[in-house]
Amino acid sequence: MNEYQKMWNDFWLPMLKDSEGNINMEQLAKELYDYVHVLRNVRSVYATITGGEISNPATAPEFVIAYADAYYALYYGIDLGVVSSEQEDVVVDSFFTNTYNSRTLH
Repeated sequence: MNEYQKMWNDFWLPMLKDSEGNINMEQLAKELYDYVHVLRNVRSVYATITGGEISNPATAPEFVIAYADAYYALYYGIDLGVVSSEQEDVVVDSFFTNTYNSRTLH
């Protein structure tokens, strides 16, 4: 069973099935409405805290947080111990292979 089928069976079906085992369409509509609302809000929050660089709701939260930390460190001139005066690049975390600098963080 692939991941989306497992999610459907474990998460969505118990919430959406009525007592006879049929999909409750009103409940499905409510859940989809909430889901779209969350997606729109996550896009806005991600874009705001990353200076407009990240808005995809599927972006891993740890990446967004690391990017936001680097963005605000540069924005406020905070030394997080990852920026040297001789090196303009900011390495967010050794886990990430991406390097950010003042040209990419604005």
